[in-house]
Amino acid sequence: MGRAPQQAITEAVVDKQKAIKQAADAVMHCATSGFTPAADKAMEEAVQRAIAAGATYADIADYNAARRTTPSTTP
Repeated sequence: MGRAPQQAITEAVVDKQKAIKQAADAVMHCATSGFTPAADKAMEEAVQRAIAAGATYADIADYNAARRTTPSTTP
């Protein structure tokens, strides 16, 4: 019974991390697609989901910044 609160916290953190990644992906897609109406709408929705999960705009920006500065592991 003592694990339930910790499990809920862990799940919330994982959900927040997933939402940040999805929002960051949507931002990058929108930027590379030329801000089409469909991409813009998808980006707005993904960002709102991330915010609802407890993320901030800075979290999303930081995720994209880290992705751009991390070397690729693919040949």
